[in-house]
Amino acid sequence: MTRDTVFISHATPHDNDFVRWLGTRLTGYGYKVWADLFELKGGNPFWSTIEEALRHHACKMIFVVSKASVNPSRTGTLNELSVADALKKQVKDDSFIIPVKIDATAFSEFPIQIHRLNAIDFSAGWGAKLAELLDTLECAGVPKADGDQHVEFERWHATMTHISTIVEAASEKVLTNLLPITRMPSSISFYEFNGDNTRIAAVMKASDIPHGMFNRHIISIAAMSEIQERLPPSFTLAVRAHAPLDKFLDGAVADPSSPVKDEARKMVTSLLRQHIESHLKRPWAERIHDIDRLSFLFPERPGAE
Repeated sequence: MTRDTVFISHATPHDNDFVRWLGTRLTGYGYKVWADLFELKGGNPFWSTIEEALRHHACKMIFVVSKASVNPSRTGTLNELSVADALKKQVKDDSFIIPVKIDATAFSEFPIQIHRLNAIDFSAGWGAKLAELLDTLECAGVPKADGDQHVEFERWHATMTHISTIVEAASEKVLTNLLPITRMPSSISFYEFNGDNTRIAAVMKASDIPHGMFNRHIISIAAMSEIQERLPPSFTLAVRAHAPLDKFLDGAVADPSSPVKDEARKMVTSLLRQHIESHLKRPWAERIHDIDRLSFLFPERPGAE
C-alpha cells in the first residue's frame, strides 16, 4: 500500500469548477490527484471507491470549504472528513487534512474536525493562493509521481475542456440593434431633373432625401413631392418611370436604363438604410408620426408624387 495521492474532498456539483482547476494544476506540478469527478465510473460501488482511495492511497486530503460542503445536509463530504480525521491519527500526521476556503463561509461555520486548522483562503482569487498550497505540500514532503505525468494531466485538462464546450439547449434573450423590415415598397421611382448637372449630387445630399444616382436619373422610393420641396427653385423634377421593385432588384428594368442585378440590390439596401437613419435622426414626436403614416418611406403608387 503506497500513500502517494492528494485526495480532494468537495461538494458535488457545487464546487466542481474549482476542483477541475485545482486538480489540473496540481497534476501539472507532478502530484497524483484523486477526485470523484471522473473516478466514479458507472457501476462502481460509490462509497467503497471513495473509501479505498482515502483509506489506502491518500497522503493528504484537501477539504474544499464552501457553503455547500459544510452544510449539515451534505453527509457525503462530512463522512469523508470524519474518515480523514480518524486517518490522521493512524498515519500520525496532524496536518493530514488541508482546508482550502473558496467562498465567504465564516470560519465559525467550519466542521469541528477542521475548526482549529489553518485554512488557505482561495476566496479572494484562486491563482494567488496556489503558491501557498504548493509550498504546504512541498514542506509536508508529499511525494510526486514517478515518470511522465502527461497522460494524467491531459485527463484532468480534458474535464475542463469538455465542460467548457457543453452547449445548453435553452432560450436566450438577445439584445440587438437590428430592425426588422415588415413591408417592402412595391415600386421604385426614376426621376429626371432640370438644373445644373454639376450641382445635382451636392443638392440631393443636402436635401437629406434617401436616394441613389444613376446616369442622369435620381432613383428613390420617396415621393416626388417630398423631394421637390427640399430642392432649390432652380431644380425641378419629373417622373421618368415607376418600376416594380422585384423587377428592379433582378436588374430587369430596360427602360429607363438601370443598374444590373448586383448593383440594384446594393442600391436598394442603401436606400433602406438611408431611410432608417433619417427616421432615427428625427425628434421623437416626428418619429411617432412617421410610424403612423409611413408615407415618406413607402408612398402610395401611382399618383403619390
